[in-house]
Amino acid sequence: MTRAARSPALFDPWRVLGVRDDATPAEIRRGFRHAALRHHPDRNHGDPSAAERFREAHDAYELLMQMHQGAAARTRRAPERPYRVRCVVVGTDLVGVLPEAAGQPGRWVPIELLAAKTCPCCLGEGGETVTRALVLTRFVECTACDGVGLLRVERRLKVRLPATPARALRLRGRGISVANRRGDAILQLG
Repeated sequence: MTRAARSPALFDPWRVLGVRDDATPAEIRRGFRHAALRHHPDRNHGDPSAAERFREAHDAYELLMQMHQGAAARTRRAPERPYRVRCVVVGTDLVGVLPEAAGQPGRWVPIELLAAKTCPCCLGEGGETVTRALVLTRFVECTACDGVGLLRVERRLKVRLPATPARALRLRGRGISVANRRGDAILQLG
């Protein structure tokens, strides 16, 4: 496969260099050195695809280093404001849409997930009606939700947008916890 024919959707620079998603520049350099030694055409005389694998390793190294340099420049500037994502509670999952303005693929972005869930103490009623002496009834507000019936859910986190095109991003364990089970946050990429 030639350099021009390689599909960008299938090119995963982290896999090519054998590094984690959150690799430091030193780990990226180490991964590139290892891949370059393994796939160098001079070490693989009989393998015609070795040159292409070597070029892929070089391209992956350049891409990841550019991403780190861009991230370093962004941290020197004013800190980024988090993207506010309004979510809907579905069971124990938070479901929302991350706007298209979230940025370029592979970039780390801060997000803030906002949702409202039913108060578990008053079950969304805002309180309870108390009857005394068969005649006197009065409404007592729930102290957990201050009589509203809803509780605010906020999650602040930093996520890396997928490097390959994707429709949604699933963040495991970032939803609502119910009975020792925590749901996921599912963000549709707009």
